[in-house]
Amino acid sequence: MEYPDTVRRDIEYTMYFICLIYLFQIIETLIPVVSLGQFHDRIIPSTLIPMAALKICLKVFLLLFTVFLFIKRKLLRGKYNHNYLDPDLASEIE
Repeated sequence: MEYPDTVRRDIEYTMYFICLIYLFQIIETLIPVVSLGQFHDRIIPSTLIPMAALKICLKVFLLLFTVFLFIKRKLLRGKYNHNYLDPDLASEIE
């Protein structure tokens, strides 16, 4: 169990939101690649698919690495105890 660290907790909660942004960006990159067949009359660069695949792979790696770090932190540090008050702080409050 660790002491309440509101700054680190807030950073972690912000990173949960950023994971949703990563997921949105992955989907946003997938949509043009999946709908590529609809544009058969357009000139499409030959580097589109390799670059899109690279971009998707890197974003998936970033998302998985972020989730892995969340799990690793919980295994090493434990859950946040929001109700715990340090005895030294409790004596100052009273």
